[in-house]
Amino acid sequence: MKKHILGMLIGILTLVLGIMSLPLGAYHAGKLSARLDLVQGKYQVRVYSHRGGSGIPYWELLRKKYGIEEVVVGDCVVTRDVAEEARGYNEVMDAAIKGRFGEDIFYVTRLEAELEQESESNSRTPQTLK
Repeated sequence: MKKHILGMLIGILTLVLGIMSLPLGAYHAGKLSARLDLVQGKYQVRVYSHRGGSGIPYWELLRKKYGIEEVVVGDCVVTRDVAEEARGYNEVMDAAIKGRFGEDIFYVTRLEAELEQESESNSRTPQTLK
């Protein structure tokens, strides 16, 4: 029985390594990478930059509430391969995230982040005396 399980594991590993060595385009490599991350229970979104910090509370909420991580894959200059890999990755991950947490997860979290940011901003603003 142990030999059978070991044989299956070696076969699966050989298959995965064989697939990974194929000359896949960046888009398909991104899709494969996302599927492998999902098997490991990782939820991530690939982005090009933090957009000057404006999206940070949003990403903090996604991480704290749902375990969804932001992965920055490029900054000011993004190559075609990086963009295509991110597109393939995010297509697979987006469907999985919405399937698990609901179609409106990103919209609702963005609203929550904006409300939280507005609330914090109001609490720091000095109140005028009457």
